Amino acid sequence: MATARITGRARSVWDGVKTRVRSVALDYRDVAVDIADNSQKRPVRAVFLATGLASLLQAYRTRPDRQDYVDALLNGANELALVAESSRNTSAVGALLERRVAVNTGKLRVTNLLFFSVVHSHPTHHDGCELYSQQCKLILPPLTMWQQHVLDFGLLGRWLVLEKRLEHYDVNEEDF
Repeated sequence: MATARITGRARSVWDGVKTRVRSVALDYRDVAVDIADNSQKRPVRAVFLATGLASLLQAYRTRPDRQDYVDALLNGANELALVAESSRNTSAVGALLERRVAVNTGKLRVTNLLFFSVVHSHPTHHDGCELYSQQCKLILPPLTMWQQHVLDFGLLGRWLVLEKRLEHYDVNEEDF
């Protein structure tokens, strides 16, 4: 008799799950039919919406991460190493040096914000240390100074600020 009750309960739970799954499937089917009808009525709007959604999906899929940033820094340093010191752009050298120091000291942070990434330097790093300066919120820089710590923006697999800073790495501006 106990097994009959368990079987009956299992059937009622299974019937409830089947009913909900059917209901959700019907809702999705209705949405798909509505989208198809609206796209036939307003094709220009449908094209713009599809293009926007595809662009956002591509931005999400290709947003760079921390390893991509470190790789870009290493590639920039390798390219710069191939140029004679007298021909190097000092701003490119400074940009690479600042970012490499942040990576080596553990202060570099990469925050993924769904469609793009932001690279910033953190004033302190937390390598398992429990120093007072790392725990006290009162001595950290205020949030209004965030733009001073932002180093780069990553979008569509590219680092925008780093590419701009390394654009003319082989032209020394002081020579002109």
